[in-house]
Amino acid sequence: MVIWYLSDGKPGHLNQILGLIAALGEITPTENFEIPIEQVKVPFLGWLFGIAKLPQDDKRDTATKPEIIIGAGHGTHKALLALSKKLSAKSMLLMSPSLPLPMFDFVCAPDHDRLPLNENCLSTEGALNRMKPGKKIMGSGLILIGGPSSHAKWKSDKILQQVSQLIEIKADTHWVLTTSRRTPEDFIQKIEQKPNLKIIHWQDTESNWLPETMSTTEEIWVTPDSVSMIYEALTAEANVGIFELKILPTRVSMGIERLVSEKRILCFDCLKSKEKWPEEPVPLNEAKRCADWLLKKLAKL
Repeated sequence: MVIWYLSDGKPGHLNQILGLIAALGEITPTENFEIPIEQVKVPFLGWLFGIAKLPQDDKRDTATKPEIIIGAGHGTHKALLALSKKLSAKSMLLMSPSLPLPMFDFVCAPDHDRLPLNENCLSTEGALNRMKPGKKIMGSGLILIGGPSSHAKWKSDKILQQVSQLIEIKADTHWVLTTSRRTPEDFIQKIEQKPNLKIIHWQDTESNWLPETMSTTEEIWVTPDSVSMIYEALTAEANVGIFELKILPTRVSMGIERLVSEKRILCFDCLKSKEKWPEEPVPLNEAKRCADWLLKKLAKL
């Protein structure tokens, strides 16, 4: 299967696409081509009529023409439609579209996007990701710090206090704390090194550091603004906890509350009350489920 995927340069969108492509590659041989979105020139209304130009248009071998083109991010919508029409390929969008949904052949989006009931739409628990569970290192812990977001009221001092309590309660755990692009400067300035805490800022990590670390970490705690990280930690089959912040009433926050109520993740208050992790965590591999679903759809065409 020849796959093209449109890249808008945003790590979160690329993570979703690569997760699906990796899952497809485990089922069937694939040949994958990344197309930076800035290379695709779509004239006004060209997305309606399949008019698009690539720098390699006159050189691209017909053998590399895609069977399916995948996109994520609003900036990819028009190029995805234009190229799929131009090349007679199927379009696959990994988000709720801002253009009319029936224009896309297949759509996959997190359940909080509330896609309509449609045979060519698939809702998933959280966004797709490329996380793989690995052999866990006993006594390992990871703390993932996000920052201000639209569904959680950020307070650096509150998170700092909870981090301090966590590493004190679990003093036998070797903790690694990492920040993100959204982490406020006041948090970074106040966080202190501890004997059982290693701090690694996101600027100092390689692109594969976080997936590799999450896959082998036994226990992962996440700030509730980092929704994608919560689902990645679950996919890595770690024991997952979330720190306490005021959660604003959004569809995203409702998903987090459901995970807590189902005891698939622990809240910070549960930790203090010595509530235990689930003995049999629910496996989560939405990239594989999406890949299986997509290949079945393509087989029926």
